[in-house]
Amino acid sequence: MKTMKVRALCAAFFLAFLALPAPSAEAANWLDNADISWYEDVVSANPQATEFEISTPEEFAGLVELTQRGNAFEGKTVSLKSDLDLNGAEWTPVGTFSGVFDGKGHVVKGRTTLFSHISGEGALLRGLRKVGDSSGSGLVKVLSKGTVEDCFFKGAVLTDPTPPLALP
Repeated sequence: MKTMKVRALCAAFFLAFLALPAPSAEAANWLDNADISWYEDVVSANPQATEFEISTPEEFAGLVELTQRGNAFEGKTVSLKSDLDLNGAEWTPVGTFSGVFDGKGHVVKGRTTLFSHISGEGALLRGLRKVGDSSGSGLVKVLSKGTVEDCFFKGAVLTDPTPPLALP
């Protein structure tokens, strides 16, 4: 009888364990914690400001959010104040960027492409070090009329080896 109670108790615990939600295999996106205070604080103090600084992955994700809202930072400079580690969550690349991004020699680690599109006569990506494999490209997916200067990428660029489907 005691064995039956132990088995019933074990079965109840097993069923309760199965009812627990499974942990998500998908990593959160840095955009979920984007911080744009570095931009808003400066602009609220000086609406004509052209110099901005970021120092955390959350602030870098804030740059992504602002470019997704249509702010290309034309005529503005964003400087990186520290090394960043983007591992541990999905990264959405910075959207169209037309300003100056000065990495100041800092390293960004992570398996991701950092910028989607650098565009414009004055657009400049300078002094950025990227370490870690990337899908599709290392630092920038598309560069049009911009400049990449004194940047470094160490890692593999991973591409999908599957050829596109041929249409009949």
